[in-house]
Amino acid sequence: MCCNNQSWYQEVSKLKAKYESLQRTQRHLFGKDLGPLSIKELQNLEKQLEGSLAQARQRKVSANTYLLSFICFFLFLVVDANIDYNAREGRSIAEVSTLISIADRGFW
Repeated sequence: MCCNNQSWYQEVSKLKAKYESLQRTQRHLFGKDLGPLSIKELQNLEKQLEGSLAQARQRKVSANTYLLSFICFFLFLVVDANIDYNAREGRSIAEVSTLISIADRGFW
């Protein structure tokens, strides 16, 4: 029984130390309590923040790229439907091309 309680006490102590360490790291990442940090610790913190920022920027670029391709796909569908409509209305290819070039100038 004694050893089991001691084992639990050690485990709780380790978890408490880990929790406090994570809280301290979180405060540092939020720019708080930076005074006691050494130059090396500040440089490591700066690298972490730069890495996180680079990842966030990459996710933003990926999301915007996906969104742009999605919009282009739907624009293609609209232009295709417009061409079909104009063909049914009896407009010539030249008239449709003129309409598309006007739309391109206004859209982009």
